Amino acid sequence: MNTEILSTPFIERCVALLKNCSATESIGAIIGGNGTGKSCAMRALELRYGKLGLPGICFRYRCCQIEAGATRGIRDLLLELGAGGAALMNGGSASVQVLARIAIREFKQRNIRTVLLDEADQWSVQTLAGLISLYDLCKEKGYPVTLIVAGAERHERWIGALPAMRSRTLHFENSANLNEKGMASVLKSWGEPFAGLVARVESGEVSAKRVFLRIFKGTSGNFRRLFYFAELAKQDSGQKIDTAFVDAVLAKMVNS
Repeated sequence: MNTEILSTPFIERCVALLKNCSATESIGAIIGGNGTGKSCAMRALELRYGKLGLPGICFRYRCCQIEAGATRGIRDLLLELGAGGAALMNGGSASVQVLARIAIREFKQRNIRTVLLDEADQWSVQTLAGLISLYDLCKEKGYPVTLIVAGAERHERWIGALPAMRSRTLHFENSANLNEKGMASVLKSWGEPFAGLVARVESGEVSAKRVFLRIFKGTSGNFRRLFYFAELAKQDSGQKIDTAFVDAVLAKMVNS
């Protein structure tokens, strides 16, 4: 799957969100259920960043909650960058302010101007509060950083639980399962045999429409399930994509 060239209305809205947040020095949030394409959108933002005319480079990180604490998130980012030195060794007790200053130094050295945090709802509210402290200090030091966060939890449970974060969030972009048009766009971008199937559907071929609808119903338009389907289907690339083949692949998905 080539995320860089993948284009769906949702991904294009996320690109617009990133541009708007960069222009206004604010936070953007991508919210939606599991498997609806949030991570794909974040990867697309990372891959396209250099072509968007935005400052510096972007840094994408997938969050995980190991332990709570105001410094946890900043520590995670520094560890991912391979930075921090003694301040991070053996669970050091450096404060949020100290770690934030180290992070700003690293951002400047690496020219990082945008941070993409996938699954940010995995972090505790306390950890997110530390992140906002870093975000605010970046502005105070004259090095504003754009922040895009993504999560499956309802935003009221994490962003809304932290007034300082909610007040800095410009816009929420909601992800959802694909409709038929969206699925066709995705399948086209994945090459043969899927692009050929979509072309036959668009030409009005009845049997192709039947196969396409079977895939749509079998995956419920869920991006992650559609991706699994495509990966399994490619293992039998010599097979004709008909309803029997689609049903066999869908059965594999259930049993895998």
